[in-house]
Amino acid sequence: MGTLIKWLLGLFLLVVVLLVAAAIILPMVINPNDYKDEIIAKVEEKTGRDFAITQDLNLSVFPWLGIETGGVRLGNAAGFGEKPFAQVEHLAVRIKLLPLLSQQIEVDTLVIDGLQLHLAKNAQGKNNWADLQGEAASDTEQTEKTTEEKGADADSLQVQAEGVELKNVQISWHDAQSGQHYQLQDVYLTLGNLALGASTPLQAGLQFASQQPALQAAVTMQTELSIGDDLQRYQLKDLQLQLKAQGEGLPEQGMQVELASQIALDLAKDTLTVQDLVIKGPQLALQGNVQVAALQQQPQVQGKLQLAETNIKKLAALFGVSMVTQEPQALSKVSADMQLAHDGKVLKIDPLRIQLDASKIDGYVHVLDTKGPTVRTKLVIDSLNADHYLPPSK
Repeated sequence: MGTLIKWLLGLFLLVVVLLVAAAIILPMVINPNDYKDEIIAKVEEKTGRDFAITQDLNLSVFPWLGIETGGVRLGNAAGFGEKPFAQVEHLAVRIKLLPLLSQQIEVDTLVIDGLQLHLAKNAQGKNNWADLQGEAASDTEQTEKTTEEKGADADSLQVQAEGVELKNVQISWHDAQSGQHYQLQDVYLTLGNLALGASTPLQAGLQFASQQPALQAAVTMQTELSIGDDLQRYQLKDLQLQLKAQGEGLPEQGMQVELASQIALDLAKDTLTVQDLVIKGPQLALQGNVQVAALQQQPQVQGKLQLAETNIKKLAALFGVSMVTQEPQALSKVSADMQLAHDGKVLKIDPLRIQLDASKIDGYVHVLDTKGPTVRTKLVIDSLNADHYLPPSK
């Protein structure tokens, strides 16, 4: 028995030595740059565009099978100029070797640094990624067949990633038809250990700028992301989103809006649930819950919203609108409580309760046709002094 144990131990040590030797020798023997031209040619063949990798490919073998490079550029579609469609300054991905033997994919932190993406539409309405979609569409049927053939294997495959780091990303959009130009700058996304069935911290942010209208905004987000084992259920727990914006149509000093919520998406049931929704802004506080059914078909919305007491005059003043009434305190205490229902055609706010200063209003509003629009409404007011809301008499 002792001899067997010694033999197994010796075999194990031999395997370890071979693996370590492979980790040292293979990167010396195999130069991934010998295959760089072949990779470039294959990408150009599939996309029909110029493709380049200006930096060396760096290979690691054990315990991670990894590749790292930079200066990756994909050319633009014909007729959209010389500026690359996409380029990446630094790209790195590593996969652990041993878990692959048990059909487990363990990925180290995926790093994409300095991504620049230029999206555009020309005067004829054609965008500069349509040809890439065409290639993907032609492969759809084959992909579906492959998925069916590998269905059993896909169910047993487990994927886990230590994290995703996306930083220094810039995305631009130019529409030659409308003259619109939007730009996202300093886009970042940091995702922790990503494993199916577990939650992981997620942080993201971006800077937004547009020319028509002239607007600048900064958005930050943090939450806990969880993905179901079946890749059908997604949750954003304790979502915190902050928006700071200034520019045309906004208060002169800018504005800040904060949103908090719990969000659940179920692709199998085709539902979206937004709970504990809280939106806070200047002179504004809104809370409620929203449920959406048939999300990918004809969305049907059910929800309940409450508007906390606000001062309409102060809210309007933020946007440069002056409201003066005979009664100075008019419009200073306004709140609302409503239930929403939308079946894809008809929008119903029913019941609707409004507190307008000292007046109570109860009723409903049904928008039967948004093109018309055709509106049916019934509002019951207990008492109202209309003179309070008229302009001051001279």
